[in-house]
Amino acid sequence: GPAICRHPGPLDRLFNSCELYYMPIPFEREQIREATLELIGRNGLRACYIRPLVYRGYGTMGLYPSAAPVE
Repeated sequence: GPAICRHPGPLDRLFNSCELYYMPIPFEREQIREATLELIGRNGLRACYIRPLVYRGYGTMGLYPSAAPVE
C-alpha cells in the first residue's frame, strides 16, 4: 500500500511551530500519524499530498489571540 515519506519530521515541525505560537495541539503526534494513515486508507489513495493544519478558531482578534480556541 501507500507509504508516507518522512512522516515524523513534518509532524515534529508542526508541533514545534505551534509551541512557538502558544497553540497547544489537543492530540498526540501518534494520534495524528494514525489518523493520517487511516484517512489515506479509507479514501483508497495511491498518491496524495498531506498537509496537517492547526489554526485558531473564532474568538478574540488582535495581537494576543490566546483566548481563541485552537482548531
